[in-house]
Amino acid sequence: MADASRGSPGARRIGGTLELSFKEIASVQGIVKAVAELQLASGEVEPPTDDQVALARSAGAHEGTPAASAPPAGGASVDTAAGPSMHALGLPEPKRRRFQAVKLDNNAIESLAGLGPVLARVVSDPAGVKLLDLSFNRLSVGMASDIAAAGCEGLLKLYLHGNAVESLGEVVALAETCPSLRALSLHGCPVREHPAYRPFLVATFPNLVTLDFTPVTPAERDAAVSWRKMTKVKVPPVAPPPS
Repeated sequence: MADASRGSPGARRIGGTLELSFKEIASVQGIVKAVAELQLASGEVEPPTDDQVALARSAGAHEGTPAASAPPAGGASVDTAAGPSMHALGLPEPKRRRFQAVKLDNNAIESLAGLGPVLARVVSDPAGVKLLDLSFNRLSVGMASDIAAAGCEGLLKLYLHGNAVESLGEVVALAETCPSLRALSLHGCPVREHPAYRPFLVATFPNLVTLDFTPVTPAERDAAVSWRKMTKVKVPPVAPPPS
């Protein structure tokens, strides 16, 4: 798991945007550490005391777990799916903030497993996140269930271009999870090569305004809906997420 550099302009909070682009984050659990580091660098939070660090590490050792997985000092529990205790790593626990956009583009994330517990540690209102940028990662399956578990069904914009999504089943699952989506991007993914890709997606997402940053016109929507009614498209079941 790559670290986020303190003070790096690539890991910062800009108004309602949590920007963690180009941080080489290898899993969603790395988000918590990156946010803790950016808040520490900006002065939003104070570093933990030596006693807090020692207590967190000793708690982990007492429980027979790695120090990095120890709960934070003060008795607060940390869902292991949300990543390690920050105190055990010598960092402050991050403050939860309200964000309308979360940008995790250009990292190395292969799975969104644990996204719910992770967002619960850094975002005060996951339902208020309207844009999720996951472009240029290594995602392929399981996105819909993890986004739903994170409480982000109200997303309006979802960017997945430059990933490894190849199944229309994944796309259908996203439509069921995020019915309000107005912008979706999947160009650069293998699924883009499906011969029925665009009309199928336009017909599947009823509120889509742009697909791959190209506007969906009323005429195109009408044609796609009519085509969908007359055409059978084989949609494979959603594959299990990578272990």
